[in-house]
Amino acid sequence: LISSCFRPRGEKLGLARSKAMSTEVDTGASHNATPAMTVDTDVWKHFNQQQLEEYQRCADSEASSSFLSEVLNLKGYRFEARDAIKLDYASYVLDFAKVQQFGPIRTASLFNIAQKTLAVCISGASFQDAEATFKMDLLGVCRPKAGLDSPFFQPEQIARIGNFFVATFFSHYRLYQYCFSVEQDLTQYTDTLLVETPIIPALEGALPEEEWNAKLAAEAEAAEALRAQAEADAAAAAEAEAARAAEQAKAEAEAARAAELARKPATLEEAVEQMVALRLEAEKEALAAEYRGREAELLEKI
Repeated sequence: LISSCFRPRGEKLGLARSKAMSTEVDTGASHNATPAMTVDTDVWKHFNQQQLEEYQRCADSEASSSFLSEVLNLKGYRFEARDAIKLDYASYVLDFAKVQQFGPIRTASLFNIAQKTLAVCISGASFQDAEATFKMDLLGVCRPKAGLDSPFFQPEQIARIGNFFVATFFSHYRLYQYCFSVEQDLTQYTDTLLVETPIIPALEGALPEEEWNAKLAAEAEAAEALRAQAEADAAAAAEAEAARAAEQAKAEAEAARAAELARKPATLEEAVEQMVALRLEAEKEALAAEYRGREAELLEKI
């Protein structure tokens, strides 16, 4: 919600209820009373120039968000709403400075003012106090001739900065303050998960390399023996299955032959063929019985 609220609405608005800014920056009366800012101590508070330039070189929003979160120590922005709000706020200010073509030092100066304004909001200050602080900070860095890149801003730049913050941050000031003053509802779920971990044997059970190699060789030999036995068993089972199928086919053929011989012939030719077949079967059985008898006698003699 904050992310969408911070986007400018494109309206040209002045700071609320006052045009004092435009009159004060022209007179230059307050400039002499403002101490000069030192680049090393007053500007590079949140990042250095190298980090700023690296952020501006990021290829996409994901890369820039990841980098800026590391620099500003907002690493929980993916899950913590307040870190996400701060990160969006910072990135929009830096993007605004880039669009305005501010140099590194001027960008850092604007960023410091933006961070101070957000800190005032988070502290619980009223809208009027935050607005007054913001106006004084802008007036303190306003110069008629600010230079090419310095911590200061020209009056027209101050006006654009004021319009930007009025259309974004100050338009949703109370929403920002609410997010940082009211704790977010937390829903916590717990579950028990079984995690498989490797079982590492104790060093007391370790073997010397020779014994370990011998153990591996014995295990490989045993595995090969099991494989050979399995292949032999499979071959024997296949052979037995083939024999059983042959016996079944033989029995079926004999049953079909017996049924054919038992069938009553319809013609003289079938009767002759049946008589011949019966005679052959009888001779076959007689020869088989004779050979079985001889085989038995030979076995007795042996």
